[in-house]
Amino acid sequence: MQIVTLSQNFYNRHKQDIEILQKANRPYMMVLVAVGQKTFAIPFRSHIHHKYALWTDKKNRCGLDFTKAVLITSPDDIASSGIQIRQNEFNAIKGKEHHIQKRFETFLNTYKKAYHNQNISRNKILIQDSALQYFIHALW
Repeated sequence: MQIVTLSQNFYNRHKQDIEILQKANRPYMMVLVAVGQKTFAIPFRSHIHHKYALWTDKKNRCGLDFTKAVLITSPDDIASSGIQIRQNEFNAIKGKEHHIQKRFETFLNTYKKAYHNQNISRNKILIQDSALQYFIHALW
């Protein structure tokens, strides 16, 4: 499993995209996941208040937040790899690459269905709160 941070080039291209996690001087640790021929980066987050996550510490609401995943479109989107994360979070994902990939793939299918049914309020909220909205045409 590859844990990475995103490059400044990626953030420069997406600086107007408010649902993409970006703070000055704060790198977000992300897990790379392949679905088909596409690679996504899924961030570790704290204080997650929705069900679209893979929990690494459910008590403290920490985990991989699928709604803030981004599509990696170029090798220069990655700043660094081999990043260290908290031991408890590493233990929670260790050896679960296939499980993470399948859970994220299920989320992607849910997201695509929601995109086509935005007349339902919960679907519209999911689309608006997700970073995937900026990559929507590349998801198919």
